Amino acid sequence: MITVIQQNYLLKGSVFGARGDSCSCNPCDCNPCKCADGVNGGTGPNYPFWRVNGYYIEAGTIQDLDVSKLTIMSMTQPVYANNNELWQEVFLIDARATTEQSTALLSIFEHHLDSVPAEVAPLPHTQRAIYKAQLAYLPAEKGNPTFHAIFTPAQTSLLRAASDPEAYQARSWSYDGPMALRNTFVFKK
Repeated sequence: MITVIQQNYLLKGSVFGARGDSCSCNPCDCNPCKCADGVNGGTGPNYPFWRVNGYYIEAGTIQDLDVSKLTIMSMTQPVYANNNELWQEVFLIDARATTEQSTALLSIFEHHLDSVPAEVAPLPHTQRAIYKAQLAYLPAEKGNPTFHAIFTPAQTSLLRAASDPEAYQARSWSYDGPMALRNTFVFKK
């Protein structure tokens, strides 16, 4: 006999994203970016410097564990700066999250996180590395939310290594500015 544990959750929050681009949008969240064709003269893909996709939990619980005010996101960037041949995606979880909260957030959101830019060939479906990072999502009454992030792999907690033994160490990334609010959500089960 197999016992199945029913996962219960009630979550309310926001889906956000952006891409680091030379586009005039602030922030740009196009995928692919069509508004920046003039920047590269239409000579090929307009690769971003990075792209993120994230979830901010305004209020909620997973299995009676409070995960309110926490953020989980994916971030994709070239393995080497200014080289678009090889890209890597990592998941970042708010550094304030406990191990239990991190596990709970991953159980709900891991399969929804995808920040690979459309200009980049699909990445292999392998287990992504997960790090804790300084993440602060600030909702806005009107307009775009503000987001502050500092991710330095050498100074950040690695929660789970990538399944690819040849995975590259993620590069440091920081951001301080607006994010595009894609949608709001209420997940209940």
